Amino acid sequence: MSAQGSNVVGLPARKTAVGQSRSPAAQGAINTIASSFKRLINDAVRGEWDDSGVQKRQGIVYGAYNQISFTASDGTVTHFCGNSITEMRDSREYTRNAVELRCDALGLAIYVSSVKQIDPSIRKFDAFLRVASYQYKKEKPDLSKCYDATALYTKLHTILISTYNQLAREYNLAGLKVEDLTLVSDHPNLIPNVVITEPC
Repeated sequence: MSAQGSNVVGLPARKTAVGQSRSPAAQGAINTIASSFKRLINDAVRGEWDDSGVQKRQGIVYGAYNQISFTASDGTVTHFCGNSITEMRDSREYTRNAVELRCDALGLAIYVSSVKQIDPSIRKFDAFLRVASYQYKKEKPDLSKCYDATALYTKLHTILISTYNQLAREYNLAGLKVEDLTLVSDHPNLIPNVVITEPC
């Protein structure tokens, strides 16, 4: 600060009322932010401009892995992160003869298949469900075993929650709805959809 009481050369310091700690403009900005704070947390901020300065279509937001999510005029949502699931299915292990559960908004794919092995020492089958989970464009899965229905549901829900929490720390996922954060099963008669808000 200069000797004249200014923090900018040539401009006098703004006078404040006794006890006032903020300028009226700063307080106005804080009031605006306070009134919209919940919306900033819960709703996606739909950008109006792309990086080249060209106006982009309405309904576009960026989500996990900075991939586009687009909301059409009829309300349907397309998460481009989910394209990787379809593109990579054939190159990933454990995807055949399996139930696929996918959350396109997070780029998460899980494949559940049966495994039967014979223990030669006791000549009995060991049967379990293999859970192979893939994050976005990863080639190698995280593998686990489940021996009953409760363990399987708990494992699927835990993978969904932990994936969401991890991505929410790195990307702005505001605006995703429960429908977006659901593992959608391609065989709901065998394994129903797993909703993020429904823990075991």
